[in-house]
Amino acid sequence: DQAFDAIQPLAHQVAPSLTMAVAARFAALESDVAELGPVTDLPDSAISSATRSTLSQQVDATAEGLAQVSATLVPYGTSTAST
Repeated sequence: DQAFDAIQPLAHQVAPSLTMAVAARFAALESDVAELGPVTDLPDSAISSATRSTLSQQVDATAEGLAQVSATLVPYGTSTAST
């Protein structure tokens, strides 16, 4: 999420719809994970296979969207100072 936050301003200018969709996916994923309770208090065995599958699908969808944003921003590259 921190990496997305860093590129979000440029991404929003270049591909606003895609950027908003990825932001919504991150928000939904964060909300669903928060519903599980404190991560440090929750053993993996307490997460049902259905919940684990749903979260895995959300992670995959979020990663796919983030990859699309990254690909969209490739032409903008990075700036390096020449000496």
